[in-house]
Amino acid sequence: MITLEQDIKDFVQEQIKQGKKFTAFNITKDLGLAAHRYVKPVVHQMFEDGEMVGYKREIDYSVKTDTGVQPFLYSPDNNVKIKFNNTITSNQTLRPAVISGTVRVGESGKRLRITKQFLKNIGANIGDTVYVYLNGGSIYISNFQNTKADAQSYTVDSKFNIRINLAKLKLKGSPNQELRCIIDPNNTIVI
Repeated sequence: MITLEQDIKDFVQEQIKQGKKFTAFNITKDLGLAAHRYVKPVVHQMFEDGEMVGYKREIDYSVKTDTGVQPFLYSPDNNVKIKFNNTITSNQTLRPAVISGTVRVGESGKRLRITKQFLKNIGANIGDTVYVYLNGGSIYISNFQNTKADAQSYTVDSKFNIRINLAKLKLKGSPNQELRCIIDPNNTIVI
């Protein structure tokens, strides 16, 4: 049985495949739905869960609303830069394209949550260990152990997340800060 939520997600993924810009309200109108209150949280959660890989989210100030609340505009991120950190070993697959999105610092500003979408794209599964380290001002997350002595290990939890303690990396974050994130051809997440 297909649910309304799945219909919304499928439609959003189709917009992404076509490289279209959209707001949650655009999705509501395009699906012919009267109740925007059902669509908006699904679209926002998709982005926060990393399901809009390759897209960025910005406040759309060009739209005038009755409520004064400005919508988020979702659009292709054309400013992705590739960073390489390791050589490819025989058990790794070279990706033909870079995947990008954003990750969010938690409410406290102390933890960075990496979601299922990104972890699956580097081949990690629930219960797997991933390794996190700093290199040249960027955070690297890999499913293969790095020889760097300062690499931290994290286990992918039952909700398919890891939560990175920024203090262990000697970093500070702002509450709810969004950070650009890519998966490079070496199957490594780079933030």
